[in-house]
Amino acid sequence: MNLDLGAKRELFATLLPRLLAEAHRQGYHVRIGEVVRGEQQAEWNATHCVVCKGSATGHGTEHRFKPHGIRLSVHRDGLAVDLILCLDGKPLWNEDAYQSLGAWWETENELCRWGGRFADPGHFSLEHEGRR
Repeated sequence: MNLDLGAKRELFATLLPRLLAEAHRQGYHVRIGEVVRGEQQAEWNATHCVVCKGSATGHGTEHRFKPHGIRLSVHRDGLAVDLILCLDGKPLWNEDAYQSLGAWWETENELCRWGGRFADPGHFSLEHEGRR
């Protein structure tokens, strides 16, 4: 599918309400996290550790540096959303809770990508320029 960025953003806007409706159909309440990410946030995500919240420079040796995200995320392009699924008012953080919704999302369009395939289960996006 050869769509420009504008057409992909329109497609994503069409698919997003369907994703939310499917999450509700599966019995979840949904909290919407990040959708569009600015340049400063992308830079911070790429240079700060999700484990200790410290920056990559001068990082401790007690664990491997794991960034919050990447500089060139499709969030920068408006092609991704982070969802937090909830049951009984409690957020679900395990990947298993997202499995069926992720599998459903991947069937909606050939460009749909689910973050559970790369250790980010709450991430739902459209692929753009090889990024997901």
